[in-house]
Amino acid sequence: MGPAGVVCLTKQDFRYQAKKRGYHGGACVQEVVLPLAALRHVGTPLPEGWQDLPPFQPAWWDIRQPTGETPVVPPRPATQPPRVATKPIGELDLFAHAAEEQVRATGDWLTALLTSELYHEQMRRAARIPKLQDEVPRLLRALESRGGSMLRSALAQELGLPLFRIDGLVQNAGRILNIDGYEVIAYDRTAETIALNLELLKSQFGIG
Repeated sequence: MGPAGVVCLTKQDFRYQAKKRGYHGGACVQEVVLPLAALRHVGTPLPEGWQDLPPFQPAWWDIRQPTGETPVVPPRPATQPPRVATKPIGELDLFAHAAEEQVRATGDWLTALLTSELYHEQMRRAARIPKLQDEVPRLLRALESRGGSMLRSALAQELGLPLFRIDGLVQNAGRILNIDGYEVIAYDRTAETIALNLELLKSQFGIG
């Protein structure tokens, strides 16, 4: 053993000496790595070169699944190749054409929200809050991608933010989006779940 490391056996059939009851013949990563977490109070400044990290855990870690978030079911193997629908060359697909026209007419709801006069007015009132203009669109996109509802820890991980910042972000986003007390953004502290009412948002901001 030296100052830069340690030498251990790596195979179960190797031994340092004769077999003995209770003999320990090697080491694994779990035995030599020491978990370490540095915790601080929110108001305490960070040491130089340090930064707060978002929580990290796999999606299956928490068995609680908020409304709109369904478990992923692996697809069943196909017993035969899927049939591909064909149509004569040059034929006009009226339904596809109508769908394209509707997309062009309605556009993306988030783009419509960010360019609306009411949203700009609400954002001007919160102009002193740093980074809010960039974080609110990311918050809305994250919630929409999960069916409108996410656990607090999962949202922090998705946005790459420390867990303690989520409460403030949701509260400030509510000041902009929750007009006249209607909860476009709702925070259930008991279930630790943040929910987006997309239909209410479109109605409040006139982008439906």
